[in-house]
Amino acid sequence: MIEVWLYGDLRRRAGDQAPARLSLAEGETVGDLLRRLDIAPKEVSHIFLNGKLLLSRSSMAPWLGYRREEGWTGSDFNPLAVELRPGDRLGIFPRKMGMLVV
Repeated sequence: MIEVWLYGDLRRRAGDQAPARLSLAEGETVGDLLRRLDIAPKEVSHIFLNGKLLLSRSSMAPWLGYRREEGWTGSDFNPLAVELRPGDRLGIFPRKMGMLVV
């Protein structure tokens, strides 16, 4: 089971639950979960996993001191391929709220 916090207009994808508590399939990734919630990656501005910045469409985010997990950088890193684990907390912000986070 994981907690998924959806913000802004993405919140409607979780129904009445805030946060949404979802079961995980073994090996399920962030990208898999977005597909399951019917959220296209292009709709997302920021993703936080367990309080650390996983994805940001803003070049300012790293300069603002958001903590990242070691290994979550580099041109070959794919945040959508990160495997989720039971107990994880995922925060997903829509493009419309991108400037509120940075």
